[in-house]
Amino acid sequence: MHGKQVVVMEPIKGGTLAQVPDEAEMLFREHSNLSVPSWAIRLAASHPNVFMDQLTDNTCYMKDFVLFGPEEFAIVEKAV
Repeated sequence: MHGKQVVVMEPIKGGTLAQVPDEAEMLFREHSNLSVPSWAIRLAASHPNVFMDQLTDNTCYMKDFVLFGPEEFAIVEKAV
């Protein structure tokens, strides 16, 4: 409306928005196999001027997810 970017920080509010009544979840499931959280994220991202770079950065590594190995666990332990 005002041509300003909207930053979306927590599109599912820590999971709160993914907890919907059973009837709502059934409605979503009737239309696709996507999870309720994915509906929330897609809803937020579908509005004009939404800037979701942080979300993209926080999830892009999951496409080719690789489990931590012993070396990485050791690095995190050292950082702690």
